[in-house]
Amino acid sequence: MDDKCSSAINFVLKNEGGFSDDPNDAGGATNFGISLRFLREITVERLKKYGIFVTADLLNVDTIRNLTKDQAILIYKGEFWDQAAFNLIDFQPFCNYVFDMCVSHGIAQGIKMLQRAIWGMFQERNSHGIADDGHLGELTLVAINSTLVCLWPELATALVVERAGYMRLLVALDPKKKEFLDGWLDRCYRT
Repeated sequence: MDDKCSSAINFVLKNEGGFSDDPNDAGGATNFGISLRFLREITVERLKKYGIFVTADLLNVDTIRNLTKDQAILIYKGEFWDQAAFNLIDFQPFCNYVFDMCVSHGIAQGIKMLQRAIWGMFQERNSHGIADDGHLGELTLVAINSTLVCLWPELATALVVERAGYMRLLVALDPKKKEFLDGWLDRCYRT
């Protein structure tokens, strides 16, 4: 694992806690930010790569409770880092933040928020030809890497605003999630 990937995963792990099993958390039991619901979506072959040798139907709270930090790191690398071109984001702190968003909200949603933040910063929908398609493609990478050279604070602010708005929308759509909002926003504002 390269330094860029390690830095991004360590940023996520600093934002994630240890084991919890909050009955109001739709993800179910969670450890190092890896939820039981998420783990059940991973194929048996991939679970084995992460040192988890049970079928999805046998995954349970104890599987999450016994998850090691090393296994969580492998999962973050295989299920997130290797699935998008995070390594092509030039500025490491920005890469860490975008990666954290993609872990929290899913890769496609995290990238859409990034693309919309670019629109917001340039005050133009589809700015630079970028669609909010959820793919960390060439146009998105060129826009962020060229922007980060001189406009890092503006892009970071636009991204935080976009992310916080998304979190508030989740609560508006499902008021039961309100108990999590303060923690989500704390994470959002930690750049």
